[in-house]
Formats: sequence, C-alpha cells, structure tokens
Amino acid sequence: MGPVFLSYSNPDRPRAQQIAHHLKLAGFGLWWDAELSGADSFDEVIRQKVDEARAIVVLWSRHSVRSAWVLTEADAALRRGILVPVLLDNIEPPLGFTRYQYADLRSWNGEDSHPGWQALVRALSRILGIAPPEQIRTTDPGLKRETVPSRSYNAPKGASDIRIFIAHATDDKPRLKAIIEVLLGVGFRLWIDKPQRIGLVPELEQRILQDRIKYGGDWKEAIRVAIEQARLVLGFWSRTAINQKREQFHYELYQGLIHQKLQQCRIDDVSYEEIGTPYTFAQIADLSDFRPGAFHPELDILIQDMAS
Repeated sequence: MGPVFLSYSNPDRPRAQQIAHHLKLAGFGLWWDAELSGADSFDEVIRQKVDEARAIVVLWSRHSVRSAWVLTEADAALRRGILVPVLLDNIEPPLGFTRYQYADLRSWNGEDSHPGWQALVRALSRILGIAPPEQIRTTDPGLKRETVPSRSYNAPKGASDIRIFIAHATDDKPRLKAIIEVLLGVGFRLWIDKPQRIGLVPELEQRILQDRIKYGGDWKEAIRVAIEQARLVLGFWSRTAINQKREQFHYELYQGLIHQKLQQCRIDDVSYEEIGTPYTFAQIADLSDFRPGAFHPELDILIQDMAS
C-alpha cells in the first residue's frame, strides 16, 4: 500500500506505538523511528524516509506542536500534499495547519468503529489511491458491520521456477502455516524440513519439496545440499529463534549468507540488536504483525523481492 511515515513527539511514544500497531494491522506499510537501529544515522534515515513516503501522518499534541522535528516533517508533508493530521490532545495545531481537517483520536482506545479512526483510515486510503483496507464500514453503531475484503498477493512471474529454503526454529512451524500458504499460493517451490508438523492441508503439503533431513542422517550435509540447490534462503527471526540459539537454524542462515542467497524477515518484534551481526547488515522484512487471512504489504514486497 505504499510507505506511510508516522511523525510524533517522543513524549507521545506510547500513543504513537498504539496507532502504528493498528495501522499495520489494517494493512498499511508503515515506517516510524522505532525501526531505527543503533547503527543508523538518525538525520539521514529520517530525511530518506520522509522523501520516500507517499503519506505522512502527523500526531498533533501539546508536545508535538512545540517539536521542531514534527513541524519540519509536517511542513514537508504539506508541501507535497500528503499530510494526514491527527489530533491527540485538546489543542489547536500550529499556525499554517489549522485549516486542514484532522482525524480526532482524543477519545480513541483502539476501536475500529471509532469515527476518528475511520476518518484516519479513509484519509490515508484516499492519498494512497486504494480502497479502505479491511475497514469496518458503519454509519450507526447498531448497524451490521461490513468488512471490506482484503486484496490478494501478487503472484510473481516465474515463481514456479524459484526454489526457496525455509530457515526457521522448529517450534515456529505452526506459526508459519499462514505465511507458507501464501508463498505456496503465489507459486514458489519450498524446501522445509518435516513439513508434516506445520499443519498444512494434504494438497499443499504435497507441494513441499520432500527431500527432508532423515533421522540418523548427516543434517549439515543435507542442509548444505538443499541450500546449494535453492535459489534463496528465507530466514524467519522470532523470539524463539533468538532465545533457543539452535545450531541448525544459525547454520542454515550462515550457509545462505555465505552463498549470497539470504533473505530475512521478523515474525516477532525482535530488535536488530538481538538479531546481531552479520545478519543485520541487510534489510529485514517486518512481519511481526502479520495476521492469517489479511493482506500484509510487507509480505507482498518480500515476495516481489524474492522473485526479482
């Protein structure tokens, strides 16, 4: 759905985090400064993300109206015609921004049916040129709610020729089910050790490449051969993968890295510091708020990147 930049003042971080979380759940491709790593140059990254944004959500509060950073970001959004103002406190936006209609979230507690939240989703969708994503449409709280179907993932050309090795913590297999279904659905050929533990329907399970690591076999050699035959290694970082520190998972990632085949994503809100080098030298897709059955823009972008 295109990148959305969230501008806010640091004292409002808890409220910004709640808004960021719900915007991601709604399917918007969002960036905010919580995704900065310790090695990033703050000024440079912020400037780049503002330039790349197709919409900028500005959270006006009693703190942000005095923030030079927020005012600068809001001014950039205004000049480009991509400003989406949001009101958090009983204040008036700064001079120059008062005549723009804002989404009123002063009384919002995370409800999809809140008129201010619906106004925010509609405004973002209009600027991005899309239908409101999975938005509950109601004109009266007593009316039956209607959910707008989410969009489909784009199936890349030639996906059936792309063999992908799935690197993951064994305990995460059930959690990966919905993502694996998407990857199989767009046509990729996947190698997963012991796919029977994922819980796929038999028709999909049969499409998994079946040369698994055999009990009693040399697992390092089996992995080496499978990665050698794959075009890509897709690594899934999770809280489990970090805490368990399994040798096999790290061996799979390392093989992907040294063969320049590694792509990575997060399925939990783990930081770059927790993942550590050398893996954080590359961009890592954030699927931590992925929901089964809902379109996730970050996964769609990852799919296109894996096919390019």
